[in-house]
Amino acid sequence: MRPMHILIVVIVLIILFGANKLPNIAKNLGQSAKVLKKEMRELAEEDKPMPSANPRTPTEASQMPPMSSEPVDRPQGGAGGTQPLPPTSSEPVDTPPAQ
Repeated sequence: MRPMHILIVVIVLIILFGANKLPNIAKNLGQSAKVLKKEMRELAEEDKPMPSANPRTPTEASQMPPMSSEPVDRPQGGAGGTQPLPPTSSEPVDTPPAQ
């Protein structure tokens, strides 16, 4: 932007708002920018992970057994399987006849 463009913008602002209101407008704009920066800083601090209330010491971590990377064997239905959950809707459920 050339200096001539800036001068034209300033003259238009003075005509639109008047010379008395321009300092107040600039002050309010500066305060708004300050509040925005403060809120952005607070949001960034909230996003940081909080230190745990009971952090493990290096000795505690070394005494824990290592975790296995092998998959856990789980039963595949049948005996020892879990019971099906009851229906959650209010619609009637088709149940097979008892044998």
